[in-house]
Amino acid sequence: MKLNNLFAVVFGAALLVSCSDDDGQKFNWNTAPDVTVEMGTPSITVKENASRFSVPVIVSGEPNGYVQVKFDIIEQGAIEDINFIITTKTLNINSEDKVAYVEIAPVDFDDEDPMRSFILNIAEVKGAAVGVASETLVNIKDKGQSPKLDALENTTWECSYLDYDGSEASFTSKLVVDNLADGSCHLESFIGEDICSLPLIYEYDEKTRFGKFVINNGVYICTGVSFNQIGVADIQVGNASGNTSIEQRYVGNWIDDEYTTVSWQGSKFMLMITQNGASTGYLFDAVENLTMVKQ
Repeated sequence: MKLNNLFAVVFGAALLVSCSDDDGQKFNWNTAPDVTVEMGTPSITVKENASRFSVPVIVSGEPNGYVQVKFDIIEQGAIEDINFIITTKTLNINSEDKVAYVEIAPVDFDDEDPMRSFILNIAEVKGAAVGVASETLVNIKDKGQSPKLDALENTTWECSYLDYDGSEASFTSKLVVDNLADGSCHLESFIGEDICSLPLIYEYDEKTRFGKFVINNGVYICTGVSFNQIGVADIQVGNASGNTSIEQRYVGNWIDDEYTTVSWQGSKFMLMITQNGASTGYLFDAVENLTMVKQ
């Protein structure tokens, strides 16, 4: 279990509980008739590695004051404070709000786990009546695992990025595996140039069951290219300052549940024209927010 994540969740929960509970405040409770409170959805399913998620609570009618809703938990395999943290079990909803939210954070376990569930139930209401929908079933499913490199061999990807001018650009590429043992692979026809290929390392963690693509600063995407101004030169990956010799990694992570999309969101590197590993002062292009979608 990732205890550092759990501690962060517990700390955040403590802060949020103090905001949502009475905390010694005096509330003017609703006295208007025909005000009801219901859960906003019958069920919700999240992965265990999700961040906090929200379960909606709906207020109907025209309240003239606060409505208080208290909840209880009916465990159905998911255990409170072990499989999930609920930030508060009391909501004080003011008259202007028609929707409020209970925030819940699942706890991420490294091991593969079956689906676990619990029911968030409206236990008590002040200033309103409970409507028909009084509970939400919450399902917490295993985060699954990203594919290993052998399953990605010779796959086709639609790639997009922002170029040097900040314009959107795209190209189609094939992922070719060079060595399964060390995770080395490359993208053919990088940035749409047939002579270019981007070397990658796929790092797969057997414990967490997740992989990530790494671009190492300084790798060559093509060599022996003839340029009118400077003659034969190479193209290397450089950092945002154009430095190709500094050690730096650009990490692309899976960003969707189906493991079809890898993103280097927030990363930018330059494609520097070099000769014998030294800068020529020329830039071929820049690549920012590279994203790959498996076809």
